[in-house]
Amino acid sequence: MSIQPGQLLPSAGRLRALFRETGYTVDGVDAALGPLATAAMGRGDPVPALAAASGDDPLHVCIRLFLLGTDEPAPIAAFLPPPALEACGSGRVRAALDLRPHEDDWWLAADIARRHPPAADHVIGIGAASTTLLAATLRQDVASALDVGTGGGIQALHLLRHSRSVTATDALPRAIDMARLSFALSGLRPDAVELLCGDLLAPVSGRQFDLVVSNPPFVLAPSGDDPLTYRDAAGADGGLARLLRDAAAALTSGGVAQVLTSWVIDASGDWQSRPAAMLPPGCDALVLLREVLDPAEHVALWRDDDEPEPQATARSLRWLAHVASLGADGIAYGLVVLRRTEAEPRIRLLDLRAEGGSPNGARIGGWLGRVSDVRDLSRARLAVTADARLDEESGRGPDGWEVSSRRVVSAAALPETVGIDPITSALLAGCDGRLPLETVAELLAVASGVDPAQILRVAAHLYETGHLAFASP
Repeated sequence: MSIQPGQLLPSAGRLRALFRETGYTVDGVDAALGPLATAAMGRGDPVPALAAASGDDPLHVCIRLFLLGTDEPAPIAAFLPPPALEACGSGRVRAALDLRPHEDDWWLAADIARRHPPAADHVIGIGAASTTLLAATLRQDVASALDVGTGGGIQALHLLRHSRSVTATDALPRAIDMARLSFALSGLRPDAVELLCGDLLAPVSGRQFDLVVSNPPFVLAPSGDDPLTYRDAAGADGGLARLLRDAAAALTSGGVAQVLTSWVIDASGDWQSRPAAMLPPGCDALVLLREVLDPAEHVALWRDDDEPEPQATARSLRWLAHVASLGADGIAYGLVVLRRTEAEPRIRLLDLRAEGGSPNGARIGGWLGRVSDVRDLSRARLAVTADARLDEESGRGPDGWEVSSRRVVSAAALPETVGIDPITSALLAGCDGRLPLETVAELLAVASGVDPAQILRVAAHLYETGHLAFASP
């Protein structure tokens, strides 16, 4: 039976001191492994790291035990408190939990996946979804923040940096205990985060927060198999409609919720209609599509969490049948952002698959700030953002090279890239901050014959996306 995180809690202070003393920190591990072994670990290859951390000094032992999951001779791990270790026969021990350094002075606790499938109450460590939500979260000072589905507590830890109070929920008692251990290892006082056990937002029913973040179970998996609680969601929308409704109800006026999720795309290829139908009223909404997988890719992505062959093949067949029963031609992965508003809600669904990475909190916050600016832009003096560039593609035509597409690209915009036609190109050239927008539109209308109102609408779109901005005085 796996260790209960609470058994390690009395040793958290001693472990924290040992980790700091031995250099088992982010910088210490990076220095011990070097860039090549660190990069290999990021690809899932532990061998170079095992070679780099092969000594008997405490730092190398911690790396092998807590990061690489090896078993070690008991004597060389004797400096660690006994609850941190498990006997595994022949005088050897292994780590009871995954304990890894994070950021400057934090350590996060999670379960080590030693069997397939993991236990139903398995608490997963830092993964791609965790880091995606970390990067996308708005980092503005707020009075209250809520982490829904906290797991090992990584989102709550980061929320503490800019929130006067933080509450975290999880359906698994084991996850609540794991988060409590993470906080103790990271030197927090016991009451730094309010931890509540229960399904999603049920434990905070009737309460409101300025910021809600959630990395919930969103993987569409067959309900007939033993579910992985941290991962699997039921139904065609994985409970997304309920989660969004409850998150919106938990927001203060102007409060923001950010939810990682997935949803079904049917044979029509329309990725927008399903999430649009689930958006709650009274909220500005931004739906960001990050990736689309076909059913086979979806199953292959998550199958590694489950049984090895031959059990994996049987489960994959059940899984594919389940996805087919949902009418899925594809599975979309994305982020939904809600903001409680008293004004007419602004709703946008953006396809960001062509972008290199996920949008960060600054870009999302910029979009929210711009859509809340309800001033008439006609008298505004606008200019192209400082980081904007014009990209053109040309093809060989009968009269030589011809421009086939033109795009304006701004790294801080959302979306980063917007295709442009001749009118939009002329508008961007004319917006240099010297003339009011209505004057620019009138001049372009005379030159092109296009209705000035249409030009103003194009300008409003470019302002909303962040390719145009108010000119400096």
